[in-house]
Amino acid sequence: MNNRISWRQKLASRKFWALLAALAVSILGAFGFSEETTLRVTGILSAVGACAAYMFAEALTDQASGNAGAGTAQTRVEPEAEASGYEDSAAGR
Repeated sequence: MNNRISWRQKLASRKFWALLAALAVSILGAFGFSEETTLRVTGILSAVGACAAYMFAEALTDQASGNAGAGTAQTRVEPEAEASGYEDSAAGR
């Protein structure tokens, strides 16, 4: 039986980041920090958690589709398409 913690899955979990934010609120409240400080710390934790979850989800999606380097490719948009708001006028949609 494998009892190892999968940190990749933990860091991608929104529940994990919600736990850390709740823990931070509890600790900062217990030590008498101001509401402003508590709000800033939980905001930072939430932002970092959202970014981590997004990055891991994209990595898993790329891995599942066999595109390990898909995140490094850049999409080219023609200047006319960018100005008009249409990426492909030939599609007729």
